[in-house]
Amino acid sequence: MLTFGKSYNTIAGYRSAISEIHERIDNFSIGTHPDISKAMQAIRIDKPPTSKSDDAIDIIPSLEFIVSLGDNSTMTIRELTCKTAFLLALISACCPSDLHRINAFDYTKTRSSISFNCVAPKEYNIAVAHSASTIKKDFCWCLPR
Repeated sequence: MLTFGKSYNTIAGYRSAISEIHERIDNFSIGTHPDISKAMQAIRIDKPPTSKSDDAIDIIPSLEFIVSLGDNSTMTIRELTCKTAFLLALISACCPSDLHRINAFDYTKTRSSISFNCVAPKEYNIAVAHSASTIKKDFCWCLPR
């Protein structure tokens, strides 16, 4: 994957996914096997992970673009979808995979908000992978109307 230009973090994700579904080798999980650990160290040296920036992100241009689209009733379905996805991501701090899990047909509407439910939220799936006693909790995002 390194020869295909994949980053360390992407390759580490592949390693984790493979480790989750494969049996142990020499009594090690794939992710902790000494040979894999050495390979990951070599990849880290050759192509170190990028550091995350603590710089603030200016969302004003995005908000100005959303405003420039005009009234919802005059937008194309694509523009309205982009606007909705952007605003959902902005108010909920969710990532694209969470947005993908929102069931647009499963919502609760009140006078002041609309709540969407997230189908199989990532947090639940991660917890299930690490604990046999995880209890499913519903996740939803509320949008002011």
